Amino acid sequence: MNFQQCRYVQTIAETGSFSKAAKKLFLTQPNLSASIRDLEEELGVQLFERSNTGAKLTDDGHDFLKYAKRILGELDLLEGRYRKSFKKSFTVASHHLKDLEGYPQVRFRQESSGIHFDEDPLEVLPDQQVIYSNDRGSVMNLLCASDSYASGLGIVNSFIKDQIVLLPLKNSPKHTLGFVTNNKQKQSAIIQAFIEEIQDSLLPHH
Repeated sequence: MNFQQCRYVQTIAETGSFSKAAKKLFLTQPNLSASIRDLEEELGVQLFERSNTGAKLTDDGHDFLKYAKRILGELDLLEGRYRKSFKKSFTVASHHLKDLEGYPQVRFRQESSGIHFDEDPLEVLPDQQVIYSNDRGSVMNLLCASDSYASGLGIVNSFIKDQIVLLPLKNSPKHTLGFVTNNKQKQSAIIQAFIEEIQDSLLPHH
């Protein structure tokens, strides 16, 4: 069981539907259903009664959500406290941020054991709609299909480059991409090919 599954249960209970919850969570319905089934098997109880008209909590589901809400509430308070005091290593000129007002922001969030790691250099604007995803492919799909924007470090080297606009941040520092190898072990052909592909993708192409 993890925090993510707790949020899944909460969202399904709020929407009354696996399909609606999946859309809200930016997941596929099969993946959401599989995650809930895994949770139910782990707990040994049925959390939802499923029907053609939707899904509703069982008695065990109500008990689970009651405790899950307490945990998620404490987690939100903890995240809120440290997010407010967190200082970014660099910022963008204020007039550039104002240009983004009114647009939703997509942020990649790495989830591991319930601990969230945000890697976006741009801060969240006041009253801004923010869409979180722990899947980079979903982030790219959201950017292609909406008027949202995202920020971060990474290599965009596919057909996606033709679907989104890439802009460097003003006065942003240069970053060095490196790799670590074992001197006692010979690099495999796959590793060498991967490194060469990365190096080639970083070269300017005209």
